[in-house]
Amino acid sequence: MTRVKAIGLAASHIMAGIIGILLATRGSDSSPQLSSSAPSVAPERPNRPGMIERSSDAARSPRPLKDWRGSEFTKAWIAVREAKLTTKDRIETQRKLLEGWAKVDLAAAMQAALEEAWDHDNDESFIPEGSLIGAFADAFGRNPEEAWDLICHGGFGIGSSLLRHVWIRSVGREDPLRLAAVIKDLSWKEREYALNACHHGTWQNEDRTLLNKKVFDQLAALPADIVSSDQLAVFLMAGGGGGDVATIREELIHAGDSNDRLAGAKAVVLGELLGDKSHDEIASAIAALPTHLKQEVLGAVLNSRRFSDGEGITELVDLLVAESAWEKLNARHVPQLVLTSSNEGDARQVADWVITLPYRKETTEMFHQGVETYLRNNMDASKEWIAAIPSQEWRDRAYAEYSQQALNAKKDPAASRWALDQIRDAEFKALAETWRKNWEGRNPPVTR
Repeated sequence: MTRVKAIGLAASHIMAGIIGILLATRGSDSSPQLSSSAPSVAPERPNRPGMIERSSDAARSPRPLKDWRGSEFTKAWIAVREAKLTTKDRIETQRKLLEGWAKVDLAAAMQAALEEAWDHDNDESFIPEGSLIGAFADAFGRNPEEAWDLICHGGFGIGSSLLRHVWIRSVGREDPLRLAAVIKDLSWKEREYALNACHHGTWQNEDRTLLNKKVFDQLAALPADIVSSDQLAVFLMAGGGGGDVATIREELIHAGDSNDRLAGAKAVVLGELLGDKSHDEIASAIAALPTHLKQEVLGAVLNSRRFSDGEGITELVDLLVAESAWEKLNARHVPQLVLTSSNEGDARQVADWVITLPYRKETTEMFHQGVETYLRNNMDASKEWIAAIPSQEWRDRAYAEYSQQALNAKKDPAASRWALDQIRDAEFKALAETWRKNWEGRNPPVTR
């Protein structure tokens, strides 16, 4: 028996028990009282004179879940909350109730789910929307317009963000074109998630080429601060509209200096195609392009390099520096790539390279990660190397990194003090001293 089938059977058994509870309490004074936010339930009417009374068995015969009214879901919801169930059984039963409830009263079901704890109550995997809200996925896919209107205007407060998360995922799978229509109304973080959902939904569609073209056209009509060239490029590549290196290169040459976003998207596609090419091939491909498109291409090449692949990263950074693509170099993963390339074999080579970089805020972290392996493994020999660095800014940074390696790797405060005393820039030296004080705070001297 599969895990999904087993869970379904367990939930069905528990549901049968809940129905029994409801039938046993139907019409009695001990029936669960409804919360103030739940819809009211009309009381059972007493039998009138002459009315034929139904047998007890017939009155208590449970009806299928698909035939329940909203009031019955409300009673069952309260009964589940009060029943003695394991966490897993409670969640599965509540999700089953919500799926059925959403078919007869979506607003009430959404409100009930949000009144429960929002945290993820299941140890199996992380669920951004918690354990219950995902139960609305099918309902949102069937009725996207009604669901979206409720999410936007239903008064759910901060809980609407959880509902939007499920709506985006569900509608992206079922109707990516409809999802693309609301991307402009989402926050920047939700837009990223929605664009990914659109892409996956388009890719899973049988008529993916035509649908992708429609989604691309709709997204391309939005302003650049809503959908960037990089994001458009994903749909351009998926639809086969990118072309090969030579074709795209010619198109970009003819694009000239116009800041056309479609040209920017094609530049990103070109960068993806050049991702595994050599330095010379990349340099040749971008040679005749306008500067801003060169920057886009090189940024895309850089993004295609993975943390585990530092090969050719120094040559690529040189190209980015030559084109003053500082914004692209500011990506957080660049220093990690430099560190990856700075292994035991070529640590000195990378250290010699980073001191040739211009001293800028975009290159300082790259410098520290580029020299740390060499300094850590050559504490004595590296003293002369640091003293010979032409740039005072990089020389001071190298002494500061030497101090850090002396403390963290070698537990040698004396060597750290020597290095800090070599720093000439007073303001930067003060900063480096705070790094040492932080280490001292974590490593207090042993008292005897």
